[in-house]
Amino acid sequence: MAKVQRGKQPKAKKKATSAGGRKRTTAATKTKGTPQKKATAQTLTFRPREKTDDAFIIEVTMQTLKEVYQQSVGMELREDLVLEWTNQGDYTGIIERGGKPVGYYSYLEHVPNRWYIGALVLTPDMQGQGIGQQIFAHIEQSAREQRIYMLEAHVQVENEAGLAFWTKQGFEKEGQPTRGSQLIRKTLEAR
Repeated sequence: MAKVQRGKQPKAKKKATSAGGRKRTTAATKTKGTPQKKATAQTLTFRPREKTDDAFIIEVTMQTLKEVYQQSVGMELREDLVLEWTNQGDYTGIIERGGKPVGYYSYLEHVPNRWYIGALVLTPDMQGQGIGQQIFAHIEQSAREQRIYMLEAHVQVENEAGLAFWTKQGFEKEGQPTRGSQLIRKTLEAR
């Protein structure tokens, strides 16, 4: 298991599970504020979305994005919209910690070699702990492995924390906001 130190991106490790032969990817996380010498690793697990995850996806999205969506777009965020958006993606991954879902992400390859990240959502109690950075490192590594050269996403204009997060990951604003949403992009350099 890889130990994660502040300021360094984790290296994800792949391992097979016995549950239906799915592949899961893991990354170690450190509890925020824990002294380096006594750090306890907590593993994030990434797995493909299953139909049984839909209730979780709706719940966590409504908890974290409903208000900011309404402020930015001027429309109510509805459960059917959340599922519609999730179903439009090429891939939706569930993020687990200790066997419990704590978030999800989705992307769509809308142009060859370019992913549009439709969502990266964490439960409120998991936010602000550096977990999002580790999840993005996992997404970025997967993109590089599949020869993706650009990542794109939209952030609601009222979501200042979200914009700060994506900017910290190397994304830049593109153009002006439209319909309450700001396009952001990150070019991945070949390694």
